[in-house]
Amino acid sequence: MSNLVKNNYPFDKMKLKCLYKNENIKMMNVGIEDEHLNQVYGESLQFPEFPKDRPYTYSSLVTSIDGRIAFNDAPEGPFIASKNYLAKEGSVVDWYTLNVLRASADAIIFGANTLKMEPNGTGHVYDESLEKSRVRMGKNEIPWNVIPTLDGTDIPYDHIQFTGKQIPIIFYTTPNGVKLCQENSLKPVVIINDVLKEEIQLNVDVNYIVVTGDKVMDNVKGMKILHSMGIKTLLVESPSLMHLFIQDQLMDELFLNYSCVYLGGDSLTIGKNFKAFDSKNHPHTSLITVYMHSSHYMYLRHKVIYDVKEVC
Repeated sequence: MSNLVKNNYPFDKMKLKCLYKNENIKMMNVGIEDEHLNQVYGESLQFPEFPKDRPYTYSSLVTSIDGRIAFNDAPEGPFIASKNYLAKEGSVVDWYTLNVLRASADAIIFGANTLKMEPNGTGHVYDESLEKSRVRMGKNEIPWNVIPTLDGTDIPYDHIQFTGKQIPIIFYTTPNGVKLCQENSLKPVVIINDVLKEEIQLNVDVNYIVVTGDKVMDNVKGMKILHSMGIKTLLVESPSLMHLFIQDQLMDELFLNYSCVYLGGDSLTIGKNFKAFDSKNHPHTSLITVYMHSSHYMYLRHKVIYDVKEVC
């Protein structure tokens, strides 16, 4: 097992009640099986059918009741959960759920800004049982960490994520970012700039640089490259990337935890700095499951639906 930080969880106080399960969505792939997961959710995490040429992509966020994802005075995302003073262990389940999703992922992707805001945070599984379960299922101890950057200048290369050498890294960039990523990698680098004809066995002793697009990343091609590298499940932890992936119809599921606090005003929303969908063309979702810890915290899982024609 990895020697990275692990948390202890009060599992006996974290049990959730299932309020709704969509029986019309067939689950075909096991994400993660674990005894504590059964204790909290009552079942293992499973996914529907995977795409043939890109990773099955899902995102995890916690929002306030008005859809905000960060306090203005404390922009760290986890505070929407931890500052819910009435939720008690419900807030802990939020963090545990993220670790369940990490444990299920071949790779996770989050922005450089997350690393800057969380100088001690690393992209690994913070639960020993889940880490053991993913290894038992044939995955690496630590999911591959995909770090997107346009030109390499926004990455804090002195972050423990890169200096510790334990985290397996895939830089995800344009041609403009290759040089800086390569120069700042403490491991040998393999550059991949096209879809591989044959799937490879990723080597944790090297860092990879996936090059796609021109001045901005071509996410459609980028996801095909990752798939050809053996990445079949991808957790997106960046709200901005989540929005961009939805725009490109690359996001399959949204795990949205609902913390019953209210922020209002100009506090941050998902995709705030990007183009919004309009009234005629916008994706829909279908609920997969709804769980509740108490009247102060709920956990919603959505399947994203893109091909919807106006019916009104």
